[in-house]
Amino acid sequence: MTETWSPDDIHEAWLKAVAVWNVFGLPALLGVVAAVALVRARAAEGASWLGRRGVVLRIGRIHDLLALWSLLTVADELWAARGQGFSRANPFVVVPALGAVIIDGLLGRGLRRFRPAARWVALVVAALRWTLAVWLTVTFGAFGGSIDPTEWPRLAVSRVLPAFLFVALLLPATARVFQARGAVDPPPGKAGAVLALGSRLFVVLLGSIVLIDALDLAIRAAVESMSRA
Repeated sequence: MTETWSPDDIHEAWLKAVAVWNVFGLPALLGVVAAVALVRARAAEGASWLGRRGVVLRIGRIHDLLALWSLLTVADELWAARGQGFSRANPFVVVPALGAVIIDGLLGRGLRRFRPAARWVALVVAALRWTLAVWLTVTFGAFGGSIDPTEWPRLAVSRVLPAFLFVALLLPATARVFQARGAVDPPPGKAGAVLALGSRLFVVLLGSIVLIDALDLAIRAAVESMSRA
């Protein structure tokens, strides 16, 4: 006799799969990325692999992914409010998310074009997000909040990424890339190696979060359609 899965069973299985991926699969993938980075850094193409120009390009991609993530947040909120009308969507969620879509989208484009103004705006945005992350961490700890270990990728992006972006864009070697509009790539050093690896890992981390959120929205929509059938 074939067992039939209910819509709730499907969504519960999906959530368990996400938890397993975050705890086991994603760390393994990040380890592979780090290993490849180490091997290529020691190879002949190490200079280009560790270049600060590539770091800036990846930071631009990070802002593109942040914009997409915020867009998914808007879509998710509108989907949740659709039964009562889109005007019932929580403005404290939709408005900041829409603002982030615009800001991160423009920053991603500007950074990939090595616009000096984009660097300065990205520094301000990173500083504000870093300040917010510190405040949330302190407040969360003061009220004795607990952390779900399966949600560590989102915590890393919300708490650690702003500090990484701020430091990466503030360093003089990074500033020189913008002054030359990407035509000059300072010689890589220890800081360059850390930034090159960190930027790659954060791209993978954010890509995983965005993909999971997109699939989650699609699966919930499918489950709801099955429930109505």
